[in-house]
Amino acid sequence: MLLLKNTVSKFFVLICLFFYLYSVPLSFIPLHVGSRVVLAVAGFFILIFHLAKQAGIRKDILIKKDILIYAGIFALLIFFSLTAIFLNGTKDLEFVTYPVSLSLILLAAYFIHFIVKKTNRIVTYETIMNLIVTAVLIQVLLALFSFLSPAVSNFLLSIQSINELEASKIQETMTLRLVGFGSTFFGAGLINGFALMIIAVLVKKPGISYYRIFLLSLAFLIIFVLGMMMARTTIIGFVLAIVYLLIPTLYFKLEAVKNKWRFFSNLIFIPLFSILLLLFFFPSLMNNLIVAVNFGFEMFINYYEE
Repeated sequence: MLLLKNTVSKFFVLICLFFYLYSVPLSFIPLHVGSRVVLAVAGFFILIFHLAKQAGIRKDILIKKDILIYAGIFALLIFFSLTAIFLNGTKDLEFVTYPVSLSLILLAAYFIHFIVKKTNRIVTYETIMNLIVTAVLIQVLLALFSFLSPAVSNFLLSIQSINELEASKIQETMTLRLVGFGSTFFGAGLINGFALMIIAVLVKKPGISYYRIFLLSLAFLIIFVLGMMMARTTIIGFVLAIVYLLIPTLYFKLEAVKNKWRFFSNLIFIPLFSILLLLFFFPSLMNNLIVAVNFGFEMFINYYEE
């Protein structure tokens, strides 16, 4: 029973983190706001609860100085923006909504931090990194299933609240490239690249096992290959991750060299084995993906051909 409870709790954390990274405008959310706003509202109530509890115990509220500074900057930005709008007679609310959106992002992150601490005894950067990589893996696999199955694609689109312009853009490109769940085009490439850089950091961690390196290598390849089929800006994160791994450390460590060698070896042998596996056992899958592959790796294909 305890194991089931822990599994459900960790799955809930992963889902919340997914909807934090990808602010999906779900159709059943009121006002058609993104899922990150819902998490921000939850974070706001948790914050109020903690402040009230703190005031009840200490008869005082302790707030870090940095938070007050940021809040003051946001308030000034909103004040000057509203003043400019009033004096100029314009309706540009960009610099009014921007501090609000940043505040919502911070409140949503506060809620994520709260539930992660509730489900993990010790919260480290590695804990958060692993969760982010898993969430991005889920996203790219959802994009793959949507590309291969119209039923999956239609279902995921049906539960999102998107306008006609966004829907038409998705419809125009969904036969050429992979489209994520609430993550499309340039934004998808940024998050994919971020996940690749996170994996590079995890590979350099001392004491990591070969099994763990293999899993990270597999995740790296899946996110890179499928991510390129979603948005070619993924390659920026790929290049930065490789450069980071190639930069020598200040002190020579044989273990670190072995870990890098194993990782780069996996990046060579896993694709070769995967291609052979697909060609022999799933040839139709390769045929279905060839259009997306041509889109994602067009720069390399053009360079090779011309």
